[in-house]
Amino acid sequence: MQNGYRVYAACGADGDTQGAGVSFPDTEGYRITAQSKRELVQGLMMAVEQRRVTWPAAWEVLTAEMRRYEYAAGPSGQVTYSAPSGYHDD
Repeated sequence: MQNGYRVYAACGADGDTQGAGVSFPDTEGYRITAQSKRELVQGLMMAVEQRRVTWPAAWEVLTAEMRRYEYAAGPSGQVTYSAPSGYHDD
């Protein structure tokens, strides 16, 4: 835990967070899959809508990235989330 919060970092299948450039003590790996990404994005969307998550207006890059984020429904109805080509979705 860091300052009372649990810290997670994206990791590889082996749970190694070093590939993500993370070297904090007590950092836990979080394997990103299509399902876990969908759950994270939907949870964040809800938290932002409910104003449980906010950030300073001066963080213009983050605000722009959040506004660009897109979703698409596949033939089976499965929803995927991503940034447009050329932009970050992490």
